[in-house]
Amino acid sequence: MMVAILIILGFFPGISLGFIPVPIVLQNMGVMMSGELLGPRYGTISVCLFLLLAFIGMPILSGGNGGMAVFIGPTGGYLIAWLFTPLLIGLLINRFQIYNKSWIGPLSIK
Repeated sequence: MMVAILIILGFFPGISLGFIPVPIVLQNMGVMMSGELLGPRYGTISVCLFLLLAFIGMPILSGGNGGMAVFIGPTGGYLIAWLFTPLLIGLLINRFQIYNKSWIGPLSIK
């Protein structure tokens, strides 16, 4: 399911800035979200599966890109770093026991 969310986030075009060659894309948020929602192991596996699909040529990256050439271009380092991002985020959440704490607090029914 997380791979499908990453593919859907790839439909939104990237925001190109003139002074860096790599655009800002929503798929970065999806990669971080996979580490938070699935944990370090399954988040990394889902991103690895997504990158494998992009590597074999499916046009699922932002802008309809895909294939081996994308991993050699200027965005290749970012794509490789995507493998470590869910692992790091999941481990940090587990280590510091960061949970979704609502500002409303628990509701008590009496």
